[in-house]
Amino acid sequence: METIPGWAYELVTSAIFIAGVFVARTLLIRVIRRQSEILSKEQRRWINRIRNGAWVLVLIGLMMIWSTQIHTFALSITAFAVALVVATKEMILCLMGSLFRVSTQPYKVGDWVIIDNVRGEVMDIDAFTTKVQEIEAGQTGYQFTGKVIAIPNGKLFTATVENANFSKNYMFQDLSVTVPANTDDPAILLPLFREVIEKHTAPGREDAQKYIRRVERKSGVDLPDADPQISLKTSDLGHVAYKAKIFTQTKTASDVAALITADFLSLVYQRKQIAEDVKTAEQNANVAKAGEKTA
Repeated sequence: METIPGWAYELVTSAIFIAGVFVARTLLIRVIRRQSEILSKEQRRWINRIRNGAWVLVLIGLMMIWSTQIHTFALSITAFAVALVVATKEMILCLMGSLFRVSTQPYKVGDWVIIDNVRGEVMDIDAFTTKVQEIEAGQTGYQFTGKVIAIPNGKLFTATVENANFSKNYMFQDLSVTVPANTDDPAILLPLFREVIEKHTAPGREDAQKYIRRVERKSGVDLPDADPQISLKTSDLGHVAYKAKIFTQTKTASDVAALITADFLSLVYQRKQIAEDVKTAEQNANVAKAGEKTA
């Protein structure tokens, strides 16, 4: 009767152990997904922990199961290990990047980040990649593009990593409204522009200022106040550009910018119409006087 080789027991045990871990992982994730149709950030974080924990458990378990075999062949696999490292250096770099992320915590699931010039919200993190929902930064705010990008964790060593959570709730919005130079006196329009800015930013300024103070205490960095900064410039064509930097909620930034622009241009149009009406009335009065003199 042939003797069953020792490694066969380890192989069967490994297969059963791996199957058990991944079945348990699948069941736990399914329980969490059944709790709600749309996953919350906390639920996504628990799913991420379960996935990563399963991989760690498999790795530790396999090392324990195969410890005898590993010890026996430790000296004979040196050359193979070197070749394996060369062949899988990208994978190893990703694993090292994952360890670096765990130790430094530059971001977590739900954070807004910029990694290697890719901006997005972190949806999932595993041992090899960080998946982000891409966000496009425009002049009037941020919009999700619908793309999910997988960034190798090895990029954490070679690319700049920026936690952009500050812009997730509030943002500094640059606003510019250009008016032809001959429309009206800028000395009159600039105070009107300031009044329109105040109208749309004053109601939420107290909450915005509290948010800035909270971020300053957490980061230890001095940030600008929430008060709008207004300036006046001229364009290359000689038009007058009324500019402002406002601090507003990210989700309403585009709406606020549109309302400010519409209200200010409406005031400019009304003043222009009044000026034209006055000019027309004066011309009609002059024509009437000329007619009376002729008669």
